[in-house]
Order: sequence, then structure tokens, then C-alpha cells
Amino acid sequence: MFSLIVCSVHPPYLLQLQASVAETIGVAHEWLTWDNRKENRGLATVYNDLAAQAQHPYIIFLHEDLIFNTQGWGQILLTHFEQHPGTALIGVAGGRYKSNLCSGWYTGLPGYDYIYVTHRDKGQEYHLHRPDVWPQAFMPAAVLDGLFMACRKKAWEASPFDTQLLKGFHFYDIDFSLRLAQQSGVMITNTINLIHLTKGGDYSEVWAQEALKYHHARKNILPFAVGEYNRAKADKAVALYWLDWLKNFSIKPATRWRWVRAQGFLQQPGLWYAVAKFLLYKPLRLKAVHEQIKNRRTVWNRKSR
Repeated sequence: MFSLIVCSVHPPYLLQLQASVAETIGVAHEWLTWDNRKENRGLATVYNDLAAQAQHPYIIFLHEDLIFNTQGWGQILLTHFEQHPGTALIGVAGGRYKSNLCSGWYTGLPGYDYIYVTHRDKGQEYHLHRPDVWPQAFMPAAVLDGLFMACRKKAWEASPFDTQLLKGFHFYDIDFSLRLAQQSGVMITNTINLIHLTKGGDYSEVWAQEALKYHHARKNILPFAVGEYNRAKADKAVALYWLDWLKNFSIKPATRWRWVRAQGFLQQPGLWYAVAKFLLYKPLRLKAVHEQIKNRRTVWNRKSR
């Protein structure tokens, strides 16, 4: 019933994923994979090409570095799709608000973000199960994270990935889910327990440039939300979260300055401290200074005991 689509760059991960799916999915499925190590094609292009070959009515776009811990998760998805004909797309991480400010799907605001993923990194597991208690097992969303997206093939046919705008590896998931959410139902579920074998992503120069380009191109359909929301509160949370998150990544000073000016942050005194950190933290290597201060405080506290 499902066509599983993967753009692979690490074959051992893919083999592990396929074994995990075979043991847990519980329904008929096929694999459509692409080895992207040589050509390095954009995800939107790879996904569209593979989806066109899908033989089943449901497609799952997923990263190769996943392990599934839920038995019969394919039947869980199938049952939801059959019982809710308005649902076009289902993921395991996403949000109910997408700001017009440059950002990923995460807002940093309680009640707006939903995620049910475990990251495994260097032998440690980080359970990102937010919120602790969900109102229901399937929550409506405005945007999804691309590590796992299950959709009706007909929904993809009506609104495929935008290969003209998105030629790399960023924002394909946000754009795809956003456009579907504006047409039909997009959901996030906590019924599928999976492990992501890496932690975080690369939000450096390329991502920042793509964020600026993407949000300019989609300014006519952003912001977008499902359910009630407070735009001023949400946008402030988004601005603060992403200014703080990006401060540690390798983004050129000119791009940082463009980021601040393009979004009007200099006209918002409440953001000035966050802006200053965003502009100066990485270039002045303030992280190393903070680490030294923390270490000295630790030593001082031990001596004081």
C-alpha cells in the first residue's frame, strides 16, 4: 500500500532502514531509492522523479537515517487515511504556525510545535516528545519536518515539490506541506515511535541564503496557521528563537546583516539584544568566552564547598 522514497547518500543507513521497515511496517510496500552520492541532485527533483514511479496509492518520503520501533505503523497510517479522506499528508514533527519571518518549521512557542522523535547521537538518546501530553494522537499542522512525510499519491500529483524554486536540500518539506495544508489536511502524529540517528542539521550559510530566498518567494501566502493564534506573540517567539539558534552557525557577516535588515529587526527594540548576539557571537568567538566563564564558575563552586 505504500511506496517508500529515499534519497540516499549513506548506503549502510539505507540498508538498516529497509530492514527496520520490513520488521515493523506490517503492510505491503515497495522501495524507490536514489543514490545521490555522485550527482548530488536537489531533493525536490529526486522526490518528484521517484514519486512518478510509485505503484501504490500512498507515498512516504523519508530520511535514510531512521529506525522504527512501532509495530504495525503502516496500518496505523492506512487506517487514518481511510477514516479521514480530508487528510493529505502526515508527519511526526511540525507546527501549526508558519511565520513570514525567515525560519524553519519550529516556533519555540509552547502549543505551536509538535514533535515525536528520538535523536540518537554518539550513543546518547534525546527524546523530543513535545508537548508531553497531546490533545489527540493526530494534530492538524501548517508545516512539517521532512524526515518523515506520508501522503496520498493523488495529493502529490496535484501539488508536487517545487523544483524551480527549491533546487537544493532546504525548505522542500516546509513548502510541500505548507501548500498542501492550504488545500486540505496535514497532520502530525505521536503514534509512530522512530529514532533519528543524527542530531540537528546544518543551518549555516547555504541554509540562511535559502531561507531569505524562500520567504521572499512565498511572501504572498505567509504567514499561515491552523487554528487560533496570536500573530504578534508568535512572530516575536519565532524571531527570538531563530536569532538565538543561528548565532552559533557559520553564516557570513554580510548575510547576517541582510537577515536582520530584511526582516525589520532593527526597528524592534525588544529584539536588539538577540540581534547583537546573532551578529557578533560567532564572528567574535563569544562561545569560547562563555565556555571559559562556565568552567571558571564550576572550579570556583567546587573550591567553595
